[in-house]
This record gives sequence, C-alpha cells and structure tokens, in this order.
Amino acid sequence: MNTFFALALACTLSTAPNTDDKTLSRETTTYVVTNKMAIWLTEAGKLKLSVGQHDGSAVIKLFDHKGTLYTNRVGLRKGIHQTFDLTQITEGTYHIEVTIGDEVVVKTIRVERHQSPVFRLG
Repeated sequence: MNTFFALALACTLSTAPNTDDKTLSRETTTYVVTNKMAIWLTEAGKLKLSVGQHDGSAVIKLFDHKGTLYTNRVGLRKGIHQTFDLTQITEGTYHIEVTIGDEVVVKTIRVERHQSPVFRLG
C-alpha cells in the first residue's frame, strides 16, 4: 500500500503548479495527498480521486451551495480511481468531501471562466 501512495504522490507532484504562475495564490494547490487518498486537478479540468486498497468503504460527495450534485459509497477492497469532468459544470464554488473511516477530507473547488477556464482546488 505504501507503494501506491508513493506513486500517487509522484503523479500529483508532476502536476504541481509552477511557482512563477501568478494566477494561483499560495493557499491554492492542484493536489491533496493524505495517507489514504490523493485528489488532484488536471490542466484539462478533470478532478481525479485515487484511493488505495482498504477494508470498508468510502463516501464521496460533490456539492455546491444549492445541494449535492453527486454522492456515492464505494467499496475499497480493490481501491478506486474516479474522474470528475469539471468542464461540464457552471462557474462557481463547489466542494468535494471524501470520508474513509474516521478520516474526512473536504476541499473547495473554484471554477472560473475567463478566456480559458480556470480550475482551482483549495
């Protein structure tokens, strides 16, 4: 399982923001890694979630101020890899919440439309 997280970390670091990029604040990142999961944004506007093998299940929720857009409980016996296409949702602030056992990770996603879309994970 440690190999999985080392690989997930390596993959997410390869998508880390350029420190010279002035569009991202210091509080904003394109990836989150815990000892149970990795969440990252691609430049193409895809939100990726990867969870290693665990006993039990995970609950995944994607929501905004109006309510839940997506919720799912998934078994983790084989781990999971899930992709959300953020290019299909309107501009605004969204949240992803992933619960695995007693660990709950909630991250804010800001979708901004300029000349080209901007996706931020905070």
